This record gives sequence, C-alpha cells and structure tokens, in this order.
Amino acid sequence: MILHEDGFLKLEYDANTDVLSVPCPDIQEFELLHIHKALSIVVDVLTSYDIKRFLFDSSKSRIDVNGAAFNQLLHQLTLGLVNSRLQKLARVVSADAEREQSIAQFLIQAKGQLPYEVQNFSNKAVALHWLTSK
Repeated sequence: MILHEDGFLKLEYDANTDVLSVPCPDIQEFELLHIHKALSIVVDVLTSYDIKRFLFDSSKSRIDVNGAAFNQLLHQLTLGLVNSRLQKLARVVSADAEREQSIAQFLIQAKGQLPYEVQNFSNKAVALHWLTSK
C-alpha cells in the first residue's frame, strides 16, 4: 500500500510484514529543502502508523552534497526516529565508497543513542529477510 507519493518520494508499506520501504531519492545541493521535507514525511509516517521495520534503499541514489549537509541529513533521519517505535532499520547500500564510509562513521558515533537496530545490506532481499526475522 502506498502511504505517500509525490514524484520525489514514495513510501510503500506492507501491512503483512510491517515494513515501510523507501527508495532514497537523488540528493543535490539545490534540492536540500525538498530532502529535509521528505525526511520529515518519512519520520512522520513511521511514527503515526507505528511502523516497526524500515527498509531504506540507497542502492540507486546519487548524492551530490557536501559532507556537512549530508551529516545533517543523517542526523535528521536517524535521530528523528528516536521517538518512534521503530525496531529495525535496514539500509541497502550504494556503490559510493566515500558515502558508505561517512555513514559507517556516523553510525559508530550514534551507536548507543539509537533505540533501534541498524544494519547495512548489499541487496534488498537479504535486508527484507533480516527485517522480518524474529
């Protein structure tokens, strides 16, 4: 079921598995306001629908923003979910080694502050399996 779609962002929910799937949109400097709004929508949907499992697919997205702006986006999403009832966040990684290194460093620093599990995966099927396993 589609919970939100606006040409920039698509949130698809599977009620049978309680998984919200979101493909990461392309992110460029001039679109940062749209990205901040999109992340707010993701957090609002996860919170208001009381969703416990989140699949964020970064495998096809292109990101062209500076490191500080990217870290701000990471903070907005991960820390915005702290007050939700999210239990698991599975991320399908991109081929961008620099971006993945930045995310890995962020997650190391955030560890202990996040009340939900975060795992990175190289493919969507394995990520979904982890999300839906007990």
